[in-house]
Amino acid sequence: MDLSLLEEQSLAAIQVQALNFITFSNAELVKLLKEKEANNPVIKLSSRNNIYETSHVSAYAEEKSDKYYQYYQSLPEKKESLCDVLENQLHLTKTSKAEEEIGLLIIHSLDKNGFLTFDKDELLENIDLSESDKNRLYFKMCDLISTFEPEGCATKDAFESLKKQYVLKIGLDGDALLGYNLINKKDFESFSKGAVNHLSKKYDTSIKKIKDAFDTIKNELTPYPGSSYSNESIHYTQADVIISDNADGELEVRIGNEVLPKVEIDESVISSFNERSKELGNYKRDFNNIISLLNLRSLTLAKIATYMVSKQSNYIQGKSKTKSPLSLKEISEFMNVSVSSCSRIVNTHYATYNGKTFLLKSLLAQFANGKNTRDEVMLKIKEIIENTDKNPSDEKIKNELSEKYDIKIARRTVQKYRSLLNINSSYKREK
Repeated sequence: MDLSLLEEQSLAAIQVQALNFITFSNAELVKLLKEKEANNPVIKLSSRNNIYETSHVSAYAEEKSDKYYQYYQSLPEKKESLCDVLENQLHLTKTSKAEEEIGLLIIHSLDKNGFLTFDKDELLENIDLSESDKNRLYFKMCDLISTFEPEGCATKDAFESLKKQYVLKIGLDGDALLGYNLINKKDFESFSKGAVNHLSKKYDTSIKKIKDAFDTIKNELTPYPGSSYSNESIHYTQADVIISDNADGELEVRIGNEVLPKVEIDESVISSFNERSKELGNYKRDFNNIISLLNLRSLTLAKIATYMVSKQSNYIQGKSKTKSPLSLKEISEFMNVSVSSCSRIVNTHYATYNGKTFLLKSLLAQFANGKNTRDEVMLKIKEIIENTDKNPSDEKIKNELSEKYDIKIARRTVQKYRSLLNINSSYKREK
């Protein structure tokens, strides 16, 4: 085999390892390091007294660090998430780089039930492709992901999910087509009210076949395919990124590695090996690889978090009600990594500031119209509705945004943002 090809494959493997380390939470890393210790006799884990390894550690700090580490060790094993399950299947599927990137964005935008939550155009805003190619690949990847286990994810709602599952599991041959046609809101409501005769006449079939079709739907399909992977009864959120104010009132960022054990070489074990032992050389290389990956993880997280915090410092400190524009594309260009890699990082790591814990992803803010962020526009919409005596329609809100604030967006965009604010239409507000 060509040596250059071997080097490329080796580099690709290292890059995959590095990305996995970066996206692991502290709890996942503790588990991984324990596995490494069990399989590599030269690795020794011990409690980390201080992240900065200073020469003096107070008894209080040492006790606090040990308790924190012991607490982490006692946490229940993390249940595999829906994102993990879908992402693993995506990586095993032959796709182009652009398809994989869009696929990862779709997977990380799904809610706990497996449904799409982001507007397509917003989700793909930072993908460097033509609009037609973005649309084509988006629907292609949604269709592909919907075939992964659990089937029916990457759909807009329960009915679309059930239809997708029906085609995959049951098919549309012969009488099976009846069940597919029954998957809609009106027919479900009719059946729940006992109006089986109505459905029998509507589809020109027997009552038994209607009941059998609904039994098949109930027993073979699930309306919320991702729900079995959520674990809301046991939910622990530990921040990896610690944000604090310095003496000058500016924000500082550090990575909270105190909960991770210190990874060291066990000299007592090494002395039992022959110095020229090939096995010992492999164990040492494994140790050095882990140290390098841990350092890379901390540096990468610190760099991304510091950049994001510097962009949103006024919002974080409460000096501004809205965030500054900050996109995944901007971060990926700053870090020189792909948009999908940045998406995985900001979707899996939490930050904490003044007792509040939040996903790094929450610091992102997209442009709504090329000039104003979505947060800014939504705040203005809320102000217009609350501060106007009359009950303004979406069209009137659109006109006021343009005339008063020079914010030019479509009426449909006003409607979408108003819905995100959980504000009813002017017609419903009047009632």
